[in-house]
Amino acid sequence: MSCVDAYSVAFEDATDAPFVTYHGINETDKSLTAVSYTRKEFLQFSLKALNVMVNKGLKKGDHVLHVFSGQPLRVSSSVRHDVTTKSHS
Repeated sequence: MSCVDAYSVAFEDATDAPFVTYHGINETDKSLTAVSYTRKEFLQFSLKALNVMVNKGLKKGDHVLHVFSGQPLRVSSSVRHDVTTKSHS
């Protein structure tokens, strides 16, 4: 069973109903914008991200650090050590 198969049940409902809503702030006037995505769209984005990571050499057991844009990067020394000492052969 692949990691995608494990989550397939959550994405069986391919309706057009909103699943995730992203709220962004316009830097110019500080207005709030919202964009909603359906389960199908969210799954498609996830599969695209998976393909990018696999094409870059990511394999089972590797670690991924997610950093959100606009936020300062604060990584604890234990995480930094874990990330920098892993073999990426």
